[in-house]
Amino acid sequence: MKALTSDELRGVWAALPTPWSADGRIDAGLLEENVRRYKERGIHGVYTTDSDGEFYAIEIDQFRELAKIFGRAVATASLPAAMGVTWSHTAGIADRIRASLDAGIPNVHVAFPFWMPLAKPDVPRFFEDLARAAPEARWIHYRTPRGHILPSGREYARYQQTFPNQFIGTKLGSTDITEIIEIIAHAPALTHFAVEYTAVPAALAGARGVYSYWVKTMPGWTLGTWRLCEEGRNLRQ
Repeated sequence: MKALTSDELRGVWAALPTPWSADGRIDAGLLEENVRRYKERGIHGVYTTDSDGEFYAIEIDQFRELAKIFGRAVATASLPAAMGVTWSHTAGIADRIRASLDAGIPNVHVAFPFWMPLAKPDVPRFFEDLARAAPEARWIHYRTPRGHILPSGREYARYQQTFPNQFIGTKLGSTDITEIIEIIAHAPALTHFAVEYTAVPAALAGARGVYSYWVKTMPGWTLGTWRLCEEGRNLRQ
C-alpha cells in the first residue's frame, strides 16, 4: 500500500473494531469479511486500533499479528488503510509504527502517550523520535483529550513544516467548532478529519473527511451526508 499524501487523504473512513474469537484470538476471517463489506459499500478508507479497535488492550506481539491480517485484508480489497499506534510511551508507539510498516500500512494515527503526559516542550522531541525510528511512516495526529496536550492550528503548522514528509493530517476529536475552525485555518497544508458530531460544521470550515463509527451501521446515511457536505462546498467555490 502506498503512503498517502495530504491531498489523497479524504472522505469517509470506517473505524474497524478488532474481532475476537471466543478463545481470545483475533478472528481473521471476520476481519477480512468486514473489510470486504466496507469496500463494497463504497467507504473510502478503513482504520483499526484506535479506541474502537481496543489498542490499549493489545500487546505488541498481538499487534503485529493483527497488523499482518489487516494488511492482507486491505491489500486484497484495494482499500486505503491506517493503523492506530498509540501507546503509553514513545518506544511502544515506535514499535507499533514499525509493525504497521512491516504489514504494508505506512499511514498511522498517532496520539501522544496517554498515561504519563508529555511536557509541552517535549512534543517536538516526540515527533523527532518517531521520524528517526520510522521515516517512511505518514502521521495523522489523533487530537484527543486523552493525549493531554491539544495543539493549536499554529502549532500544527509548525510541526508540519518541520516534518513535511511525515505529517499529513489530523483526527480532530474535539466537539468545539471554534477550535476546529482555528486549526483548519492556520494549518491548511494538513488534511483535517472531523468525527460524526462535528462533520457538517467542520466541512463548512474546510475539513476533508470524517472518521466514523456510525458508517458501520448506517453506511448509506453517513456516505450520503458527507457527499452533500462536499457538494455544498463545491457549490460555494
